[in-house]
Amino acid sequence: MADNKQNPTASNMASRYPDKIEGKTLLATGVSPKSITETFRMNLVPFNPSQLIISGRNEVKIQQIADKVRSANPCENIRPSVFDIPSLAAVHAAAEEVNGWLDVPCIGPSISW
Repeated sequence: MADNKQNPTASNMASRYPDKIEGKTLLATGVSPKSITETFRMNLVPFNPSQLIISGRNEVKIQQIADKVRSANPCENIRPSVFDIPSLAAVHAAAEEVNGWLDVPCIGPSISW
C-alpha cells in the first residue's frame, strides 16, 4: 500500500488530518459536478464536519452536489451558496455575507479550486 504522502488522494489527506475536519465548518469553493472538486467534497463527508458550505457560480450545479452529499450522508449539514468571485471586490462581498451568518460562528479549513 502506498504511503499517504506519496499518494495524496482526498481520502488519504482527510484521513491524515481528521482533527482538521471533524466538527468543523468547512468552506469549499469552485464546486462543479463530475469534477475533482466533487470527489474531494464527497471524501470529506465520512470525517464528520459539522457543516459543509459549498459554493460556486452556478446555483443548479451547487444544488446537485448538495443533494449528492446529502444522499451519501443524510445527517450532513450542507449549505449551498452562490458566490461568483472574479475580483477582489467580489471576494470581500462574499466574505461580508458569510460573516453575517449567525449560525456559522467560525469557519475551519477552506478548500478552493
